[in-house]
Amino acid sequence: MEKIILKFFENKANQFELEKLLDWITNEKNYAYFVEYSRINYYLNSPMYINDKEKLIEEIQSRIKSDKRKNSINNTPKIKSHLVISLLCVIIVGALFVSDFVSKSKDYSTIDPSSITLINSSGESINLEYADSKKSLNIGDSYVNLGDNIIEYDRNSQKTSKTLYNKLLVPYGKTFEIILSDGTIVHLNSGSSIKYPTHFISGLDREVTLMGEAYFKVKNNSSRFIVNSGYSSAIVYGTEFNYKEYPEDNFSEIILSEGSLGVTLNKNDEKDIELIVPGERAQLNPVDQQVNISKVNTSIYTSWIDGRLVFRNENLESMILKLERFYNVIIINNNNELNERFFSATILKEEESITDVLSYLEKVYGLKYKIVNEKIIIE
Repeated sequence: MEKIILKFFENKANQFELEKLLDWITNEKNYAYFVEYSRINYYLNSPMYINDKEKLIEEIQSRIKSDKRKNSINNTPKIKSHLVISLLCVIIVGALFVSDFVSKSKDYSTIDPSSITLINSSGESINLEYADSKKSLNIGDSYVNLGDNIIEYDRNSQKTSKTLYNKLLVPYGKTFEIILSDGTIVHLNSGSSIKYPTHFISGLDREVTLMGEAYFKVKNNSSRFIVNSGYSSAIVYGTEFNYKEYPEDNFSEIILSEGSLGVTLNKNDEKDIELIVPGERAQLNPVDQQVNISKVNTSIYTSWIDGRLVFRNENLESMILKLERFYNVIIINNNNELNERFFSATILKEEESITDVLSYLEKVYGLKYKIVNEKIIIE
C-alpha cells in the first residue's frame, strides 16, 4: 500500500490502484495509517485533504472518473464489468481485508494481513496459522483437513445444490497449498488469493478465480476446469500449469507443464480460445487484445513451488517485483541506469535471506544499496 500511496501523491496511480486505495482507506485504522505515513513522508507539501477523509475520498473518486474517461477516449478495450468486480474482490489482500466480523471461536478472528487466511461463505475469517494443524475444521457446509501449510476439502462432506464459495488469502513472503473438493491441487504463491466453490456441481464447469500466481494440478473428470482472473481465462480438462496475474503486472502469463489447455481473453467466445502445448508460455495482454505464445524453460517459471526463485536474463524491474513478493520487503530503485541491465541468479529461500541476495548482487553486478526505515534503497 505504501507504493500505491506514493503513486497517489505523484499522481501516477492507475484506476485499479485508486480503487484499491479507496477500498482500503474506508477502514479507520488504515486511514489513520495513511495520515501518519503522509505526514512523515510529505510534511513539507502535504495536501490538506489528508486530514479530511471525505475530501480524500472525493479526490480519489474524481481521479478514478478521470482515468475512466481517459481510457474511453483512447479507445482502450474495456474489461467486462463482471470481471472487474471479480478482480476487485480478489485483489483486496492483506491490509485491505481488515474485517469487523465477530469471532465465533478461537480460530475465527479479524484478518491478520500477515497471516494465511480463509474466508468462508458467510464472510467469517479463519486464521489458518493459528488454527491447530492436523485438525478437521467445519467451514460452513463442508469439512476441511488442515495440515502443515496445506488445507484439503473433504470429498465426502454433505453436498448441496447451492454453490457456496470460500476464499483463501496468502500474504507476501509465504506460500500455501489447497486441495479442492474434486481433488485438484493448487499451490498458491506469495501475495495471491483464490476464490473457489466448496463443492463442484456435477455437470457444470468447475470455475475458480485467481489473483496473483498459482500452480494447478487439475483432476481430470467430465467437466471443464476454468481459471478466471481479471484479464483472462484458462480452460482445461486435466493438466498441470502455472497461472500468473498480479494487478501490477497488467497482463496474464500461463505456462503449461503437462497436458494441453486453451487460453483466452474472452472465455464466452469459443473462437477466441487458443491452445498451447507443454513447454509453451502464453502471455495475454488485455490492452491490445493480443495472445503471444512462445517456447520457454518451464522449470524457471515453476521453481517457486520448491522454494526457489530463478532469474535468467531478467530486467531489474521484474526482479524487484519478484523479490518483494518472495521476501515480503519493499525495494525502491533510485538508479535508472540499472534498468537497462539484465540479471541471472538462483535463490533458495530457506537458505538465503534477502540480505544474502543483495550481497550477491552487489558482489557480482556491483549493485549498491542501503536499508532505510525497513526499505531497501538501490543507489
